[in-house]
Amino acid sequence: MALAADAASGHYGGVLLIDPFGRPVEFHCSAPLRPSRAHRILYGPTLPSYLTLEVVGPALLDALRRRPAALLIDDPAQLELRKRVRYPLLAIAPDGPQDVPSVERLQCHGEHGGDRAVFLRVWQRFAEHVELSEPFERVRGALQEARGGSEAA
Repeated sequence: MALAADAASGHYGGVLLIDPFGRPVEFHCSAPLRPSRAHRILYGPTLPSYLTLEVVGPALLDALRRRPAALLIDDPAQLELRKRVRYPLLAIAPDGPQDVPSVERLQCHGEHGGDRAVFLRVWQRFAEHVELSEPFERVRGALQEARGGSEAA
């Protein structure tokens, strides 16, 4: 799952479930949310996390018809979403100057330390056919396409 925001489009995101060969099984994207000036004033610096963790993220998770074996997100700040689901949810974090993610750098919610081991067992079925970060590129590309081909955030 990838969640993003930019000044032109607002807050939006997408979630892609794939099979062990990397083929899409299910995809959902949100319509962009553009907070009003009043929302920006009332929520202040908490607005981005509110929109991500309370609006866009949950809407994408609720849209899933299938229960994933595990789900990767692209930002450790979104790990609070784990409290909303009953499956492992991990954040993929870059591990160096080239921002290349690896399974060694997966982060899980502090209350769900066992998620990492579950994910690694699931990942064994995918690792031969799918690079860890590649599905995020597809989600971002699909979001860009859905937004009319404008530059993705």
